[in-house]
Amino acid sequence: MKRIRRILAVFLAICMLSALTAGCAGNAPEKTPASATAPASQETSSAAGSSTESYKLIFATHLAEDHPITQAMYLFCKRCEELSGGRLTFDTYINSELGDPTEVIDQIRIGVVDGGCFTTGHMAYYNDKLNATMWPYMFESYEHATSAYTGKVGEYMKEMAQDAGFKVLDWMYYGFRNLSSNKPVNKVSDIAGLKLRVPSERVNQLTMSAFGAVCSTIAFNELYLALSQGVVDGEENPIATMDSANIQEVNKYIAMIEYTFFTTGLLMNPKKWESLPPDIQEIIIKASAEAAKYEQEIFVDTENKIVDKFKNDYAVTFTYPDKDECIAAATPALEELKKDYDPAFTEEWLSLIEASKTS
Repeated sequence: MKRIRRILAVFLAICMLSALTAGCAGNAPEKTPASATAPASQETSSAAGSSTESYKLIFATHLAEDHPITQAMYLFCKRCEELSGGRLTFDTYINSELGDPTEVIDQIRIGVVDGGCFTTGHMAYYNDKLNATMWPYMFESYEHATSAYTGKVGEYMKEMAQDAGFKVLDWMYYGFRNLSSNKPVNKVSDIAGLKLRVPSERVNQLTMSAFGAVCSTIAFNELYLALSQGVVDGEENPIATMDSANIQEVNKYIAMIEYTFFTTGLLMNPKKWESLPPDIQEIIIKASAEAAKYEQEIFVDTENKIVDKFKNDYAVTFTYPDKDECIAAATPALEELKKDYDPAFTEEWLSLIEASKTS
């Protein structure tokens, strides 16, 4: 039944794109903020003049316009257009305009959409090894995550994504996931019995269940309504994602449990990537590196500003449960997650993570 729904979703997306590309799609350069503009007017690739052929690509994300990832996607599109001298142009779709993330990731994989920004969790539907990137408490800080994703861990993850049917250009922060609710959570035991909207990924489901929550899977674009109507008591997401969905309006308590780190791939359909000439590929790689660097630079600062906004403008109360207690409570989930994989893979993955702490 789920497969049938996905096929129907892809068919509807094709129909939508046929209509929207006639004039409704967003134009990335117009949406790129001044702060995201890199000096590039004269910096077109020397290879860009090797052909006069032009290319229009469709990129999408489920996130809102002001989310750092969306802003980075706009910058990527803008830089591609600048560096190519206009040979590359983009139609962009945001805020779940083309459907739920699981639907759009299908569209990218089969080539209906050319690329976009989606998490390893979304890609893991096609290679469950990518779920290991989200195991609880793998990463200690943003600095640790950066060290990992720009090193051997990041390259290993790109190989896993390739096996899943995606060409990852670069990695960006999606952030540490925290918990919002309609009552304060000061310790792990306060989570017991809470009805939480939790994504379908096993790491989220198992970890929240280990904490004692009652998990419910609700589409992201239906989350605000579910919270406002009391269908669920809370949810778990990175702070920036909570802000993009206006969670602060319906949940007044946020527990900073930072139980898993999610990363987002700036990705493409591999066949579309391979169809592009080398000079255009070179431009895309350069633009993606700039966009990823920009997103990582603004993400933490943006998150801190959102926390201040939540406190000052929405009277949200933040709590900070003991991290060691959280890690201990999540251990049964981690052990269960390890059972899904060959021991050799688990050992290799954990060794890479450990080495990234000191690299």
